[in-house]
Amino acid sequence: MNHEILLPVAFILCLVGSVACYLCSDDRVRSWCAVLVSIAVLTAFLLMAPAVLSGQVLAWELEEGPGLHWLAFRVDMLSWFFGTLASAVWLLVSIFSMGYMKGSHKLARYYGTLMLTMSGAVGAFMAAELVPFFVYFELMSIPAYYLVVHDGTDEANRAGTTYLFMTIAGGLALFFATVGVKYISGSVDIGARHLIDTPSRLAFGVFAGFLLAFFTKGGIFPMHIWLARAHPVAPSPASALLSGIMIKMGAYGLIRTCYHMFSPDMLRLTGWFWMVLAAGVVSMLLGSFAALVQEDIKRRLAYSSIAQMGYVALGVGMLGPLGLRGAIFHVFAHAVMKSLLFLSAGAVIHETGKRRISEWAGLGKTMPLTLSAFAIGALTMIGFPPLAGFLSKYYLGLGAAYEGMWEFVILLVLSSWLNAAYYLPIVNLAFFKRGESRSCDPGWSMLVPLLVLSLLCVAFTASGLNVPDSVARAVAGMRL
Repeated sequence: MNHEILLPVAFILCLVGSVACYLCSDDRVRSWCAVLVSIAVLTAFLLMAPAVLSGQVLAWELEEGPGLHWLAFRVDMLSWFFGTLASAVWLLVSIFSMGYMKGSHKLARYYGTLMLTMSGAVGAFMAAELVPFFVYFELMSIPAYYLVVHDGTDEANRAGTTYLFMTIAGGLALFFATVGVKYISGSVDIGARHLIDTPSRLAFGVFAGFLLAFFTKGGIFPMHIWLARAHPVAPSPASALLSGIMIKMGAYGLIRTCYHMFSPDMLRLTGWFWMVLAAGVVSMLLGSFAALVQEDIKRRLAYSSIAQMGYVALGVGMLGPLGLRGAIFHVFAHAVMKSLLFLSAGAVIHETGKRRISEWAGLGKTMPLTLSAFAIGALTMIGFPPLAGFLSKYYLGLGAAYEGMWEFVILLVLSSWLNAAYYLPIVNLAFFKRGESRSCDPGWSMLVPLLVLSLLCVAFTASGLNVPDSVARAVAGMRL
């Protein structure tokens, strides 16, 4: 089988799906179009698996003359991992949206934007060079503004303005960093190894530019402000994508920056890697302490995302194989558990209208499936074995100990306690407190994604076939 042809097919399917969703006049057909396109894109990535997991790098380019390098794609194990994860979550969110968004306004814009941002994410993960990566990065980021402001409230518009301003700032930082890489190394090829391995003032500026761009996209301190404002006002399926997948573009960019664009040895020599570690630590603590005092469920989940991206930054900044393995596996764990939490919370809000945590008393009795899914996501976030969150935190702690950074082991334990402090009271309130509610679990289109995500929280780590960890181990061993 010619696996290379699957690369442009996956990208083009997203674009075609976006156009079809915008032009279709029937809401039901439009929602099914998003689901079917997501299935097709996920299938394309799964068909790449035999070649990619055997160590092959897939590449495709449209050879039609100069100036078309943005139509060049490259998929190695890392980009395949992110692309597969993104397309899987997009599929589940599309299915969930069929029930959640039914009867909502501006569905053509919603589903069209959903597919357009997917094309940007898929294109960025598969980009062969930094210039097309920048184009796809913006294709994912800027249209997502319409997901943030979908409800049209004043709060949503203000949050959208903050999101758009910071997205543009991050995009500009990425653009100038790309120009700097080209000037220093003469190449913007993502397939090249360690394009910058000599310290200089310009090299530091390039590194800082990449960090600014990817901290912004990842919601990592000090560029985290937009995240806590955008997630609560966006529709819950969009929040699941923003937190579960779109901020993972920041993680992907950080990994490429610290292990690919720059030489890890040079980052150690100069001490620049401490910028990543410091941002990770502050994000972990700031996000967790802020989540503790949030009464709105979606705001608590949003601040939790800031903390969880701190874990990823910490693992990447360690510049060691175990830390990188933990960071990559935590990308999987967080995508699954945070998507599950946002969708579960969305189902509760959709059925009851209750956003305040204090109003969730007794909901575990009237909505047992939905709240059980939320509980699984919460326990995964805390790190209970054998759930996915335990394994990622285990590797992060092991990586910190191996590098002699014992203070980070203590911080990881402290962060897990904080996770328990702001998640377990919600579970206790829902299942063990009395409340007045006549609501019930939602329909199949909203329950199926919750069931699948709940299974993913435990299926791989509780079995001998842990594909995400195998990929994380392989990538960390190769060190790109």
